[in-house]
Amino acid sequence: MRILLVEDNPTDAHLLQELLKRAWGGEFEVEWIDRLAPAVERLRAGWADVLLLDLTLPDSDGLETVLAARAAAPALPIIVLTGLANMDLAKNALLAGVQDYLVKDKVVSEVLLRSLRYAIERADLQSALQQRKAEMHALLEAMPDTAFRLRRGGGVRMLKDSEASAAAATSIEELMPGEAGRTIMGQLAEVLASGEPRAVSYRDAADASEHVAHIARCALDDVIVVLR
Repeated sequence: MRILLVEDNPTDAHLLQELLKRAWGGEFEVEWIDRLAPAVERLRAGWADVLLLDLTLPDSDGLETVLAARAAAPALPIIVLTGLANMDLAKNALLAGVQDYLVKDKVVSEVLLRSLRYAIERADLQSALQQRKAEMHALLEAMPDTAFRLRRGGGVRMLKDSEASAAAATSIEELMPGEAGRTIMGQLAEVLASGEPRAVSYRDAADASEHVAHIARCALDDVIVVLR
């Protein structure tokens, strides 16, 4: 485990390293830097597994410190360390992508260890979610079909539309008027209840041509529908 500690106060830096030794023994390597600029260079080089970041540094302050670190290492777990119990700042830091926010005078070895473990787990989860989103986006882009998310009440969120007119649809009635929409809605409850995907034929209201809708559950009250 390689931990990059960015802290300009030598006393605080020493204390944090001692806390890490108590919590984790020798199962980590710490590099201490007291400025943001050289820390950013280390982050860009990919050295660290996790970043302990003080928000108040000689060359950066507040949320800008977080944003600079996140830009240098978009997927790295970041734990913010500060002497200020500022909840607005904590909230903004979390929104900017940090995994945890610790007030220095309240940190003990057990708290720091738990925060490090959770930060790494959350970062791994976020990375996996981003990868799944990217895969889903690529899959949808490769599909020539129309795809949308359909809620139990009939609400629609378009995922991919083969026709520009479909992009603004917010309900199944707008997207598939008449019998076609009723056919899809008739299958929704059964797919939600069974969890089993199914294909159902329907006729286009405009030209009466026959098509197939593939329906699969994606949440408690939602299904994904792909029209072909």
